[in-house]
Amino acid sequence: MPSSWHIVDSSLIKPSNAPADGTSMSTFSSSRRLLSSTISASSLAMPPTSVATLPYICHGIEGSRILRLEGFPRHALVCERHTGAGLTIDDIRSQSLPLPLRDMTPQSLEEKLICYADKFFSKSGDIYKEKSLDKVISSMSRHGEETLHRFLHLHQLFG
Repeated sequence: MPSSWHIVDSSLIKPSNAPADGTSMSTFSSSRRLLSSTISASSLAMPPTSVATLPYICHGIEGSRILRLEGFPRHALVCERHTGAGLTIDDIRSQSLPLPLRDMTPQSLEEKLICYADKFFSKSGDIYKEKSLDKVISSMSRHGEETLHRFLHLHQLFG
C-alpha cells in the first residue's frame, strides 16, 4: 500500500494528513454527514502521485487498479466510475479516450455521491475552494449534452 495511506480499521483508508486519532471520516464533512465507510474511504483513497506519468483522464482507472490490488474491490469501482459524470462506452469510443472500453458510469448510491461531490472541487489551483453549481454545470456542458444530463440527474439526487 502506498506509504501516504493508513489503514484505520478493516474498511477505512485515510491519507497521511487525516487525523491520526481515528476520528470518523464523517466528521470531515462540514456541510453533510457522510453515509458509510465506503464513501469515506473511496473519496480519499487515491494518492495524487499514482498517475503522474499518465494522462489525467486515466486517474480513476489507475486508482481502481491500485485499490483492486490492495483488496478493495468496492472502493475500486467508486474510483473508476467517478470521472466526469461517469463515462459511457460511447464517450470513451467517440473521444478516443485511453481507457478500457466498458461502462464507467456510477451505479451504486455511493458511486453516484462521490461522482457528484467530486465535481465541486478543483484538481488544480485552490483545491479547498468549492466551485459554484453554475461553474460545474458550465464545465459539464463542455463535454456534451449527455454528460450534462447525467450530472443534472446526480444533482437531483444530492443537490
